[in-house]
Amino acid sequence: MTKTLLIYGKVTALDVEKHKNLSIQHEGDFSFARDINASQILATEFSKAAAEFPIIFAGKKGEMFPSVLMGVETDKNLMVGKDGTWQADYIPAFLRRYPFLFSLNEEAEQFTLCYDADFAGFNTDDNGAALFEKDGSQSKYLQQAISFTQSYHAEFEATKKLTQEIDSLGLFVPARANMNIDGTQTALAGFKTVEREKLAKLPAAKIKALVKSGAMELIYTHLYSLKNMDGLAKRSAESRP
Repeated sequence: MTKTLLIYGKVTALDVEKHKNLSIQHEGDFSFARDINASQILATEFSKAAAEFPIIFAGKKGEMFPSVLMGVETDKNLMVGKDGTWQADYIPAFLRRYPFLFSLNEEAEQFTLCYDADFAGFNTDDNGAALFEKDGSQSKYLQQAISFTQSYHAEFEATKKLTQEIDSLGLFVPARANMNIDGTQTALAGFKTVEREKLAKLPAAKIKALVKSGAMELIYTHLYSLKNMDGLAKRSAESRP
């Protein structure tokens, strides 16, 4: 598994004085995600993501978070074409948020909107959408980006809470996906899944609590999505020369 935050290179705080002439050209180019094989997803994305991707969990105890697998090799995203276009129906919000994100100061009191200055789509040649108007006010594009980033953060916290609820019950176990790709056995590891037997042994009260919070829906959607491992192996075989 890879750390998906590595799609961000030079994280820079957005400043109207420094970046008043900055524009962005972002026309469906996902080349920035070419070298990752997983992406975080939010609880609200499970139903759509499960139609195409295996949903797994990664991280250490107390810091688990859901992700979708997008490749078999750690540095290859099978969903990004040679021309940078996205090759699946659903695009995770984590990738749609790029190249923006919020940074929290050391006192954990104030968020600052940042952007990846390494993203090739940024320019000062008026190509694409401007981030600021001539009077220094936020452009419509930037307002939408901020709104999306704010929503993402809120949903991230909600997802973290639900995942912690599942984790606290000891339901996650190390997993391994064994795949046959063109006659070659390949193993994908470094992630966790919910164990059905542990789930079945939970007391009725804890099962009821999982249903009430919405965590149970995530669990079963996650387990259902694991069928997509076969599709991932097929994509990998088709991508090889």
